[in-house]
Amino acid sequence: EYWSYGFQFRADDGMGYVVVHSKTSMGGNWDLTYRWDAPVASTGSVITYGTASNLKMNAGDSNKLGLMVIDDVGVLYLNDQKVSELNLTSIPGAGTTGIATGFYAGEDWEPDGTLTEFEDFSVWSLGD
Repeated sequence: EYWSYGFQFRADDGMGYVVVHSKTSMGGNWDLTYRWDAPVASTGSVITYGTASNLKMNAGDSNKLGLMVIDDVGVLYLNDQKVSELNLTSIPGAGTTGIATGFYAGEDWEPDGTLTEFEDFSVWSLGD
């Protein structure tokens, strides 16, 4: 079964999210998406996606995921390596930040109730 986890950010009326996942047939193993109506998944549109060659995908592996956001620019990090710079002009404003799993649904994806452990989750403000 496939899995997915990542960050939700600038969540207010809309929401941006960066997801890493194990289904490489989707054209890569990470994507940046914007939902103009945060609670409604069908309002999401993929802004960009790619492949991180250092994503660990074996049972028992862990990954260190990082996201830095300054104004209209984001940087995605995976296992202490820069994966991509992200254009965030279509994800405006401020909002809450969080972590989540199970971004995708369907019979091929992790079933409801699947446990994903997170460690050392932190959010920093880089100032005004």
